[in-house]
Amino acid sequence: ITAKPLTAVTNSASLTKVYNGSPLASSDISGITLDGVVAEDSANIKAEATLTEAPSESNAGSYEGLSYTIALAAGDSGDATANYTLSNPSEHQITGIIEPAALSGTVNIKKGENAVGNGGAVSVGDELTVEAPANTGAVYEYEWLVGSDSRGEASSSNTSYIVDVGDAGKTIQVKVTDSSGNYTPTALESEATAAVGAKEFTASAITISDEALVYRSEE
Repeated sequence: ITAKPLTAVTNSASLTKVYNGSPLASSDISGITLDGVVAEDSANIKAEATLTEAPSESNAGSYEGLSYTIALAAGDSGDATANYTLSNPSEHQITGIIEPAALSGTVNIKKGENAVGNGGAVSVGDELTVEAPANTGAVYEYEWLVGSDSRGEASSSNTSYIVDVGDAGKTIQVKVTDSSGNYTPTALESEATAAVGAKEFTASAITISDEALVYRSEE
């Protein structure tokens, strides 16, 4: 009994993944089917694709000029590969795509160790810092918002903010923007603080000497 020749159908082949910090791999190839498989063997054989050269790029984007080969492999329910040969195993061209991932997590505003970006109290003179979520490969820039006004351009070094006298009565938020191109949407915002209060002072005791104070006028 002669092994039956099969043809790999690659019209719908795709090499796509969502960004996770790693390059495209052979396991990301999908959509290849086999033409000519006997119905009884449909769950016992499949096409397995292997990239000819593993890409090194891991950022979101489109990568043209990639190639792969195809081999027969056992299916999910058995192995019928001995009954077939593949007529077109040689290199096939494909464009790889790494799609942006969803930017996720919570942005917090902190005063010392306490989170205040959820209606927490802040006062003039307080130093606030931003706590951004961990997203692999993200490159963050930070923009502080007082009321609806920006306090300077977004910057990677803009991780803290000193509450100004002019901020009194307004809420404060921070906007975190990813500039890597690996995520969408590209920005997250914290919840707002409570309206900024006046600067807090701590009263200290005043001691007056019991020595007499003498007023002397100069003629």
